[in-house]
Amino acid sequence: MAEHGPSSNAARSLRTALTRTLRPLLIAASVLLLAQQEARATHAMGGELSYDCIGPNLYKVSLNFYRDCNGVAAPTNCNNGLEFNVRSPQCGANFNQCFAFESVQVITPICASETDRCLNPGGTYGVEKYTYSKIVNLAAWAGCGTDWTFSWSLCCRNNAITSLTNPGNQNLYLDATMNNTLGVCNSSPDFLTNPTPFYCLGQSVSYNPGAFDVDGDSLVFQLIAARGANGNNLTYAANYSAAQPVRNSGGINAVQLNAQTGTMTVVPSVLQVAVVTYRVREYRNGVQIGTVTRDIQVVVRACAGNTAPTASGVNGTTNYSTSVCAGTPITFTVNSSDPNVGQNVTMSWNSGIPTASFTIAGSPFPTGTFNWTPTVGDIGNNVFTVNVVDDACPLIGTNDFGFSVTVTPPFTAAAAGPDQSVCGASATLAAQLPFNQVQGTWSVVSGSGVFANANDPNTTVSGLAQGANVFQWSVNYLTCGIATDQVTVTSFNAGQAASNAGADQSLCLPANSTNLAANTAVAPAVGTWILVGGTGNITAPNSPTSTVTGLSIGANTFRWTINNGPCGAPTQDEVTVFVFDNAQAAANAGPDQQLCTPTTSTTLAGNAPTFPATGVWTVQQGTGVFANANSPSSGVSGLSIGVNRFRWTINNGPCAPPTTNDDVIITVFNAASPNANAGPDLQLCAPPNSITITGNTPLAPATGVWTLVSGQGSITSPNNPSTLLTNLGLGVNVFQWTVNNGPCANGVTTDQMSVTVFSNASPAANAGADQDICSNNNSTFLTGNTPISPRSAPGRWRAAAAPSYRSTIPAHR
Repeated sequence: MAEHGPSSNAARSLRTALTRTLRPLLIAASVLLLAQQEARATHAMGGELSYDCIGPNLYKVSLNFYRDCNGVAAPTNCNNGLEFNVRSPQCGANFNQCFAFESVQVITPICASETDRCLNPGGTYGVEKYTYSKIVNLAAWAGCGTDWTFSWSLCCRNNAITSLTNPGNQNLYLDATMNNTLGVCNSSPDFLTNPTPFYCLGQSVSYNPGAFDVDGDSLVFQLIAARGANGNNLTYAANYSAAQPVRNSGGINAVQLNAQTGTMTVVPSVLQVAVVTYRVREYRNGVQIGTVTRDIQVVVRACAGNTAPTASGVNGTTNYSTSVCAGTPITFTVNSSDPNVGQNVTMSWNSGIPTASFTIAGSPFPTGTFNWTPTVGDIGNNVFTVNVVDDACPLIGTNDFGFSVTVTPPFTAAAAGPDQSVCGASATLAAQLPFNQVQGTWSVVSGSGVFANANDPNTTVSGLAQGANVFQWSVNYLTCGIATDQVTVTSFNAGQAASNAGADQSLCLPANSTNLAANTAVAPAVGTWILVGGTGNITAPNSPTSTVTGLSIGANTFRWTINNGPCGAPTQDEVTVFVFDNAQAAANAGPDQQLCTPTTSTTLAGNAPTFPATGVWTVQQGTGVFANANSPSSGVSGLSIGVNRFRWTINNGPCAPPTTNDDVIITVFNAASPNANAGPDLQLCAPPNSITITGNTPLAPATGVWTLVSGQGSITSPNNPSTLLTNLGLGVNVFQWTVNNGPCANGVTTDQMSVTVFSNASPAANAGADQDICSNNNSTFLTGNTPISPRSAPGRWRAAAAPSYRSTIPAHR
């Protein structure tokens, strides 16, 4: 059997023909009574507004108006009901437009043998559907307004309505809302089934408006209050309400609405004409982007022995909703039934899912087979309506059943986002939700954390524990499965102290290992040792108290770096372990030196210490300015004349002895110091046999010294220019004064003087006896007496004046 629409052309032609040729012969009294209520009703039975986007900021707004053909005519111009309003408070827009007539259709749900009131005044039932439209240009407000509203109102409703107070004086109000900031052309949901519900008293009613969205947006259904002038809610009669618009005996929740499929079910308990108002909300990516309303009349009548047919849920169940993953084919059947013997059921669907097929076969109770392979473009709630009608007369029995096929996104691996390192106790997560139609949920795997919104992929999480906090992002693809992924958020402490490598250390061989003593990097901060200079093996590079071995003599420098992640740049500090040589030689200041003015500077020559041992020069005597007091070969200037004593001290750390020192003397001689002058020769008559001699005084640091050259004598103060001589011998005693003026040009000069000592016991002169000699012998020996030494002061012969003769005797010393 071919697919059936809500009203095929063939069926309509047959119905028209029968109406023109056949009239019912008899109508039961009870039906006539109800028909009088229905037939005499005036004005509007209901309607709906919708819009289609036909270009950027260009919308075709449509009005479907449902008229009871027993009432007055439908509106024809702006003055009698075709004016509608367009407004957006956000954009400051508020203006009126006028609908234009587009078409009219007879939609009376009567059997083929019954006369239609809309076609023949002799008919009992007649319902028409008028369609009007108008193109509205919003280019002046391009991209503006999430609150656009198209609204229409007409006076007045049917007087036959029993669910509202004073219905004949109340307006019928319809609206549709729109978001014009989406950036894409969006059309509202539309209704693919006609609202001509005539239902039987005491029988289960199933009504579905057959809403469809051409853009594939998800639809949610709700019942709202009927509205009148200016969109104000109307007052309901006793035992009626917006949520319970059809009177029943089932209690406060007897009217059931499936918000997902749009199907309303109820068992009416009294004859009535009730108003049912639907609002259909349109959602895209979880955000409402528009609404449409349908306002209809439900006529509950007494049925003479007829029960309306029904349609099963999915695969013969009572469940009218199902789910499928995008890309996965789905097939299910819908069965029809009718308790009335001999009746035939006709099944049709509203093509609510255009890319699906609904094949109908079988008789008298056909079965529909739904086939569809949804795509990711179909993700969300997809609805269609199945209509079943019997062939009862005069009014056919009918029911609508809405089906919801929720298409869930295909299973996609979850992505919790990259691992993070944060400074402090909060972070913003960065998961991905590839499809907004599914829900993701955060949970704590380890550590701690409080989510601001556990379903937000980009939620803020606070209360992080210091260190690693592991969170799981779970995406529920419903029938497709649950995908999970984890992310680690590492929380660093902003109060982590800066790196401190500890105090420098000193060792003495043979010790060549030690333990370092840096501050602790509290996890997740990481501290790391590296060797900067010298040698050393770091046993545990991330331990603040790591052992280091293999240290060499000298400075061994290690750097402790604390990396505190995003809390700032890594901090560094260095510690040096000095290893001193236990074989370090004692201090040696070098040889003494002598200088002569004008030279007053020189270079020292101490021994070099083995690093890290250090040496330092200090002035102990005299003056001096060191070019580098720590250099063993430092220059020294500013020396004073005389003795300048300098001390060279070597500090060898913890070795024994820790310090040694030695002195060097730099003697500066005065070039102006005079040469040696021993003073005049002296004579002395003994006793006494002592005398003071006086040489010249040299200029310090030049020195003089007396020495005995010949003769006899004791020098009391050899280095004193003026000294006492004692124990002098009789005769000539020679002494030498030697002046030493160092490296000066007159470095060593000498001078002598003599002290002649005479004896006071020496006898008076006695020349001896006179002699006579012969002239031919002109020589003889004299026999004078011998004087007492000193021999340097001898007796002396000399010739007397008379008698005159010449002595040939030599002087005797």
